[in-house]
Amino acid sequence: MSDTLPLLVINLERSVERRHFMQQQLGGLGLSAQFLRASDGLQDDLGMISRYDPARALRVMGHPLNAAEIGCFASHYRAWQHCVDTARPLVILEDDVRLQPGFVDSLALAATLIGQFPMLRLSAMFERRARVVAELDRGYRLIRYFKGPYGMQAYALSPAGAQRLLDHASVWIKAVDAYFDSFWEHGLACLAIAPFHAISDPQISMDSTIGAKLNRTPRPWHRALRRNATHLGCRLRRGWFNLCWTDTPPRPRDS
Repeated sequence: MSDTLPLLVINLERSVERRHFMQQQLGGLGLSAQFLRASDGLQDDLGMISRYDPARALRVMGHPLNAAEIGCFASHYRAWQHCVDTARPLVILEDDVRLQPGFVDSLALAATLIGQFPMLRLSAMFERRARVVAELDRGYRLIRYFKGPYGMQAYALSPAGAQRLLDHASVWIKAVDAYFDSFWEHGLACLAIAPFHAISDPQISMDSTIGAKLNRTPRPWHRALRRNATHLGCRLRRGWFNLCWTDTPPRPRDS
């Protein structure tokens, strides 16, 4: 496995300032990236890729997805397809992430681990309870979250991991962040390389262009009841997955 992984940045064609922001950050770290044109749900730019089922989303989750959330799912879905098509592991970045110098070290570590662990988070929105799987070089740790920390600003993915995400995303009923965190559905444990050096920037994220969440109207009681039942089922499945999962420390690097 090489010491670097290709970088793929999801960016809306109309978000020129964000594209320049990411180019400047990457250039400052001595990195380069390919830019993937994001699907613009607000402009109905989804083509034939959308697998969103509004009736099922309403029935199972208690609310529909808005256009921006569908566009965000479509954008990451296309990135997973790109990983499978190129048959190479890569790192997927959103264009609202602030990269710190240590991100280069995170990339190097991801390159050594992605052959064993098909999905590795390099960022997280929230603090969650986690288990240390292994101590890595330079003070980093491989950790496994018991509950998804939300956010998809930066993550490494192997072709096998990307295919698994695609296989279990034939129907979209939840936001892509929530699907990504639903490791009991796609079977990819929620592993991460910490500490993180790809940080969500609130000033940038507030002006979200792909996955902006709109205010929802209050749910009728029966939809709220259905959503609560769905969440209970997810908690039970998540607990069972965590109980059955066996942490496997990384293989030693070849000398």
